[in-house]
Amino acid sequence: MKGKGKRAEVKKLSVRYETEQKTVRRCYLCRDRKHLAADCPMKNKGTKCFRCQENGPNCKVEIAHCKLIALIDTNCDLTIMKADQYIKIGVPKLNNKIFKFRGIGSESNNTWGNLRQR
Repeated sequence: MKGKGKRAEVKKLSVRYETEQKTVRRCYLCRDRKHLAADCPMKNKGTKCFRCQENGPNCKVEIAHCKLIALIDTNCDLTIMKADQYIKIGVPKLNNKIFKFRGIGSESNNTWGNLRQR
């Protein structure tokens, strides 16, 4: 073969490491391990909350002694609150750390600030 040296003849070996851990597959709507979301009999009721185990996308939460209904995304780094809910919890002081994010129907959004409540 012309133009092909020893480098072309050397095959790269890839090593695949197997782990002993098995991923548990479950329905993300109702958390059942017997089926996946595509086959879920509870599809029309929405997702099930991890904490309260109720169906529906919204959960009852309490922030600053105010009871609110919220959509909780446990896999998200940012939790967004509507302005009227922010006012309802007493307009706590925000720090000046502004986050830019995209989504919610827009490619460019900014937060008003940052608040950490426990």
